[in-house]
Order: sequence, then C-alpha cells, then structure tokens
Amino acid sequence: MNTWKESVFSDGTKLFVNPINGNIGEALTIRMRVFKESPVQKVYIKYLENGEEVIKEMQKDHVVGTFQYYTYTFNLYQKKLIYCFILITDEEVWFYTQKGLQSALPLGHYDFQYLFNFKPMEWLKKAVCYQIFPERFKNGNSSNDVKEGEYTYQGFKARRQVWKAVPKGYKDCGNLEFFGGDLDGILEKLPYLKKLGVNCIYLNPIFTAYSSHKYDCVDYFHVDPHFGGDEALEQLCEAIHEAGMHILLDISINHTGINHPWTVEHPEYYYHEPDGHLCLWQGVEDLVTLNYEHPQVREIIYKGTESVIQKWLNPPYNIDGWRFDVGQSVGKMYDSEVDESVWREIHEMMKLKYPDRYILAEHWGDCTKYLQGDMWDASMNYGGFYRPLRKYLGLADPIMSWKISDVLMGKKSSKTFMEETTNYASCIPAQLQQLQFNLIGSHDINRLSTEPCLSQSANLAAILMLFTYIGVPNVYYGEEIGLEGRTLPADIGARYPMKWEVSQWDLEKYALYSQMIALRNEEVLLQTGSFKFIQVDEETLAYVRFDEKSAILFIHAYAQKPRQVEIDLDSVGEVVKVKSIYQVESCAYNVKQGKLYIQLLKENAALFHIIFQ
Repeated sequence: MNTWKESVFSDGTKLFVNPINGNIGEALTIRMRVFKESPVQKVYIKYLENGEEVIKEMQKDHVVGTFQYYTYTFNLYQKKLIYCFILITDEEVWFYTQKGLQSALPLGHYDFQYLFNFKPMEWLKKAVCYQIFPERFKNGNSSNDVKEGEYTYQGFKARRQVWKAVPKGYKDCGNLEFFGGDLDGILEKLPYLKKLGVNCIYLNPIFTAYSSHKYDCVDYFHVDPHFGGDEALEQLCEAIHEAGMHILLDISINHTGINHPWTVEHPEYYYHEPDGHLCLWQGVEDLVTLNYEHPQVREIIYKGTESVIQKWLNPPYNIDGWRFDVGQSVGKMYDSEVDESVWREIHEMMKLKYPDRYILAEHWGDCTKYLQGDMWDASMNYGGFYRPLRKYLGLADPIMSWKISDVLMGKKSSKTFMEETTNYASCIPAQLQQLQFNLIGSHDINRLSTEPCLSQSANLAAILMLFTYIGVPNVYYGEEIGLEGRTLPADIGARYPMKWEVSQWDLEKYALYSQMIALRNEEVLLQTGSFKFIQVDEETLAYVRFDEKSAILFIHAYAQKPRQVEIDLDSVGEVVKVKSIYQVESCAYNVKQGKLYIQLLKENAALFHIIFQ
C-alpha cells in the first residue's frame, strides 16, 4: 500500500472545488483528501486575503472509501484566491501545494490558484483540434494557384510545384514554393475531418502575404487571394459552424512583412534602430516589428471596433479564437517593454465582447507569467508538454539544439518528465491548466515520424499521451496518417503536402488516432478529470485521469527487456475492476488486492479503464 503521503491530493476539479467557476463574493468550498488511516491530526488552509496571510483550520468532511476529506468554505471579495494546505502530524508539519507535499516552507508561486469571475469556454473542454498549414493541405481551386514566376520577393521567384513533390529548402526557394493548397480544399475535406472526429480546426496564417507561410503579412484585413479571398473564408467558417465545429485563426501582431504599406505610409508604427532603420524580428530581413507604444497601432490591431482582431471575430466569420504568433515578442524591443499591458488590453476586450473565444499564443519556454488569467488563456504547450516529452523519448530538445550545437538533452527518465511537467503546471491556475494546447507536431518542428531513432511503438506512446495528458490535444495535419518529412530543416520538413491516397497511409497510426479522438470525445475523465502521476520506477511512466468512481491509467515503459511492473493505485481509489482500453503490444495483466500487475514489453505503452469501489 502507498504511504499516506502519496494519498494527499487536491486540485481544481469538481471533487475538490465548488463551484468550479465562482464569482467574487460567492461562497467557495475547497476540499483536500488523505488516507483516513494517516497520522494527520489537523489540516489547515493558508491563503492570502488583502495581501495578508490567513490560516484557518479545515473541518473533517465525508469519508469515501479509504479517504478522509477536509473542507473549508470562504466568502472572498477579490479576483484571485492563492492558497496551500498545512498538514499537522505528531512528528512534523507538511505543506501541500500544486507541486506536491514537502516539509520545507514552500514558495508562493507553486500555490493553488482559483480565479473568481472566470468565464469558462465550455466548448474547449471537449475540443480536439486539427492544425492545417493551408498551402499544403488540399488544392480545391486550381484557378487561384500561384503561377510560376508570378512575382519576385526577397530575391526569389515564385515557384509552382506539383502536389507530390518534395518541398525544397529555404536556400532554394525562399519560402516561395507553392503547391496550391487553399480554403476551398479545406472545405472539400471537412467530411474527412468530421469522420476523424476532430471538432476544432486551427489554420496557420491566411491573410495576404508573399510567402507560403504567410507570417509576412501585407494586409491583415483580407484573406490572400491565392487562398480564395474573404468569400472563401466566409463559406468555410459557415460550414465549420454548421458542422458543430470551431475554427481558430493564426496571426502575427508582432511584425508585418517588409512590403506592408505601413512601412512607407506609417513608419511610425514600427520600432526603429538608432540608425533609423526599421527593427527586424530576430534579424529576419522581411519581418519588421510593430511598436505598441504608438496608440494608433493598438487601435488598428485590437482596440477599435473595426480593428484587425475584432473584424474576424465578428459576423460573417465569427471565428472562435486567435493563435498569436511569437506571443513573447509582442510589445518588446530594447528598452520598450509594454507586452503585459498589450496582452491585458486584448484579454479585457475579448472577454468583455467575446467571452467564449480562445486566446492562444506561441511561446517555447516558460510563459507562466502570461497564464495567470488576465492575459492568455493558453500557450502552444511546448514548455509544459512537448519539450519534456521529447526528452523523455530520448530526443534532442528543439530550442537547445538550435542554439547550442551537438547538445544532447534527451534523457529517458520518467522522474525527469514528471518533474518538468509538474514544475510548469504548478505555476498556472487550475482553470487554465485544462486549456493548454498540447501537441506532438506543428509547422515549426520535425514530425516525430521523421526521427530516425524513434521506434513505431514510441510514436504510438506519444499519441496516447497527447490524448490523455491534461489540456487540449492538437493534431498537426498528416500526423494521423504518418505523413513523412525531412529531419532538417525543421520547418520545411514539417510542411509536406498531404497525401490523400489511402494506400500511402500508416493505417496503424490512423486507427490509433481515430480511437483516441473518439475516446477523448466520449470520456469525461479525459476532458475534466483530475490528473495524478503514479510513482513506479525510473523506467516506467504512469499517470491517471480520475474521479471518485473511475480512472483512466496510462503506462509506458522504455526498458529494453520485458519485465513485470506493479502499479499501486490505492492512492487514487479502491480498485475493483480493470479493463484494457489499448495496448501498443499485447501484454498480460491481472489485479490482486487492488494492485495492477502488468508484464510490459520493450517500449510498451497501454491504457486501462479502472473502476473504483
């Protein structure tokens, strides 16, 4: 049996917080549980009120199975509750925060956080997103294709490419290689996406620009004519919403393309170098950075009723949210740091006028300061999921390897994965943890299927984790069929044209994606259930999504030989039944005295449904 310390648990789900999303001044009940046979004598809740630390004793509440619950109810008149628990035993004092149980006095940034007046986006609880790089998904209207040599940009001529060709590198074509993908093609393939089970489509930039990626925008107010123009987007949005799906658009409000008319007509909209030249983003010659200290920039980008951000949120498009490119760079240049004021203004505007719309931003590292309920709803969860996952699988870290040559960050360690993901999530309010945008592929990174040292079983394990980890899962187009790419360079290798011939699909992956999307759509535990790691050993990763009645257990082992593993689940509930949901390779298992014994093979992964007494 696990020690009592393993049984200590609380989070932001309905088991432990009531109401899940309450208003300022409304009664709020917080719960925590521990084994009823533990040495804990008293439990206190420590919280901040008007900046002062308050400690109150919690009351013993109901008993469920082996667990004793403790409860405390507040009436607070503040925007955020920041709290942790103090457990008193005969021998010492323990502190319990989102990071876990410890005897040392904890730092406040790991405390639990509850946001009052938080407006939940109910549709996101069930969201399974599908990311599309429009130029490479499907050519639905060849009449709007870019023609060979149609224009020259940054020293390169536009190239027309056949659909089955392998994309060339930047040095060969300068991101001016066009395969003909457009919005009509996406509209044509909506039945495919609906059948797959996804219910939210995220499009990389579609506004007028010269490149294939469109992050060098020259007109925020119109869809690129090579994608079908504004009318094509209107038709696509209408069809998506009629199908009961949602749509997210991608935009860079940090920079425009060097050929944007503003660079000539309104150079004051941009940051300037001491020599008078416009400031480039990260030294990229065709991307120039907008200056948010200029009030007109804020007005035209997001404040005004006719602004860029509001135009596409309004009819006839009614998009369901924005993905903001390079979110960490917006409003920052040298001694100018107005990023937080910009994001707070965007958040305030959107939550007031469009409360059910998603604010998603790109960030590759620690962006938890933006994830406190007043700026972003979520980030592309590179820092909190993708990068720890790559390391766990033994792959190089994408950021470190880009900046330090020959660095090998890959470390197959369940302990490290648990530590990195827990550290990250512990700094975010629980209401936002379930909104984070998880991914194992995107337009900026190598596809896992291209990694030469990654086995098929490891790829399948990553897919299982994508759909069972806490947050919103995102499928990058083609991942479900094993679409290939080159390992380097990362962006070109991730932007191969979609293959529509079923004979060329990895049917094992397609079957698993279909199964896991269906499971995520149907299983409430994977949408809003509690999350807890189960301690096993260095070579085995296990976690559960659970409530009082049941759980879904994920297990993965990367050991090089078969072995039997014992999974002790009594810290989650009293097990009465275990049923296999999925196994990468079939393995024997049985339950004895509430413990799961499973014979794991090399790099084996499995999912189980657990029923509690």
